Order: sequence, then C-alpha cells, then structure tokens
Amino acid sequence: MLDFIPEEETLWEKLKLVTKPIVLYGMGNGADRILDKCLAEKIPVVGVFASDAFVRGQTFRSYPVKTYAAAVEEWGDFVILLCFASESPLMLEHFRKLEEQHEVYAPHVALFEGDEVVDFAWLSKYEAPLQTVYERLADVRSREVFAAIINYKLSGKLQYLWESV
Repeated sequence: MLDFIPEEETLWEKLKLVTKPIVLYGMGNGADRILDKCLAEKIPVVGVFASDAFVRGQTFRSYPVKTYAAAVEEWGDFVILLCFASESPLMLEHFRKLEEQHEVYAPHVALFEGDEVVDFAWLSKYEAPLQTVYERLADVRSREVFAAIINYKLSGKLQYLWESV
C-alpha cells in the first residue's frame, strides 16, 4: 500500500464501531448522500441539526431539525458528520470550535453519477498512478497536501483538511 497513507480504516468502518450517537450537521444534498451511505452501511443516525438561522421547525427526511443547543441537550456528547462544505473563515472557525466539543468528521461521498469514492479498493486500483504522481510532485509541501487530501477522503478527519491549507 502507499506509504503516505497512515489510515488503517475508512470513516465508514470507524462509524460502525462508534458508541456515541451520530448526528448530521446540515440538511442539503450532502446530507442526503451521507444519510443514504449511513443507511446502506447500517450506521445509525439519531438526528439532524443545523445552524440556528436555518432552524424553523422543519424536518429533514423524517428527522426534526434541531439547533445545536437542542442537540446537545438531547444527546450530550455525540459524533458530528458535517454534511456541507464551506470556505468561509467564520464557518471554518465554527467547525474548529465544534471539534473542541465533539468528534467531527466530514464524510467524502459521491455527489454525482459516476463519482468514485476513496476507499481501500480505490487506493489499490489506483496505487501505481497515485505513487507516480506523489513522487513527481516538485516539493515536500505539494506531497504533504496531496497525501493530506487523500487521507481526508479516506478518513473524513478534518485534521487533514487543516494540514492542507
């Protein structure tokens, strides 16, 4: 296997072993895909929360959409699956603050027909070209970013995204 991939399990394998409640943060297209993947993998999701400004008593796929405070009140310590992306400095800071309180992951899922998802089978299928690209990158920082992005897609860990900026 590729020596720049330290991860030994995918996010989905990890989530199957989690004992804390799993909660989705967000309710758009990404949340649909992530919930579908959780259902397919038999990973229980207990609820959904959204940013306070977006909570207006609605439901998302039969889950009442809660505020973060209401989610904490109901479930206490839980695992958060981020269901949307953002490049806003304020949202990124918000994600970092959530990480201080909870395990937070940003699952990589296929959003469009024909998209492939990074898992160990994918890494095996593309091992030779990935190694070639890695070796041909011009500097250490480029190799670090390349490795961080692939490790993020495999594990959903935000630390790899923080390392890539």
